[in-house]
Amino acid sequence: MESIKQTNLIGYKNLFLNLVHNFEQNNLPNKILLSGKQGIGKSIFCYHLVNYILSKNENFSYNLDENTINRDNNSYKLILNSSHPNFFSISLKPEKKNIEISQIKEMINFTNKSSFYNKSKIILIDNVEKLNSSSSNALLKTLEEPNNDVLFLMVYNNHFSLFETIKSRCIQFKLNLSKTDCSKIINNLLGDNIFDNFAPDFKNLNLNPLFYIELFNFCNENNIDYSNLLIEDLLKFIISKKLYMKNSYIKNNIKLFIEIYFKKNFFLKKSLFLYKNYNYFNMKYNSVMNFNLDFETFMIEFNSVMLNE
Repeated sequence: MESIKQTNLIGYKNLFLNLVHNFEQNNLPNKILLSGKQGIGKSIFCYHLVNYILSKNENFSYNLDENTINRDNNSYKLILNSSHPNFFSISLKPEKKNIEISQIKEMINFTNKSSFYNKSKIILIDNVEKLNSSSSNALLKTLEEPNNDVLFLMVYNNHFSLFETIKSRCIQFKLNLSKTDCSKIINNLLGDNIFDNFAPDFKNLNLNPLFYIELFNFCNENNIDYSNLLIEDLLKFIISKKLYMKNSYIKNNIKLFIEIYFKKNFFLKKSLFLYKNYNYFNMKYNSVMNFNLDFETFMIEFNSVMLNE
């Protein structure tokens, strides 16, 4: 689900209209930080705002009534091909842990060049929390320079920390996606009312669209019936196949799966045993991750104590 290719924006209507209104009144802040949980459409929101601004006075301009990008729009095509002269994007490179200072230096060179067609230059920095101290300091110097011809849009996954010096230079907007809009996004992308057919163990949770889409794909790849899937059965399958060591989706969400298991069973049984073990395994998971301990031993213990396997 590449954000750049999502031509429909679901949710966030009021915020989008607010920013559009400020842009039209020449009051749009030029350093905007969009924060929220991972996978709720922050980057998609940015690409739509970018298209609204850059497609003005072009053929097939942005449809504000429907919140859609026209695929025949020239600015959309140029951004898709990474060739728009007034747009520059930065994201985490594959296999890298941080946004590198070389990426920031390249962006600085872009800001020093003349704008085309007298339009605003726009810089989009995705996963801004991945800045390290060097790249953060380099960006900070640019943010401190008074340049009203450049609009900075920064996407922040607030599960992680961000340098306060960056935060303080920006106007922050916090994005939250309703469960209704989440289901619309999933059904729009996957079709056939997929969200409505998820098993209760997962449908009753208020998680982000990316989680559900990846869970759906994981189930399809492993011939699992997602509509009747119990969290206990999913965990047993993960542990039996050692997928917590092999599958990136499982690696990234194993803590969440364990939390889902405990919360579901605690509400059903109100057991002190469950409560104590939730705290125990939560602390143990943190120790395993923080001190690089053996994750397989952790999962074997969880399996033995909680799933009785």
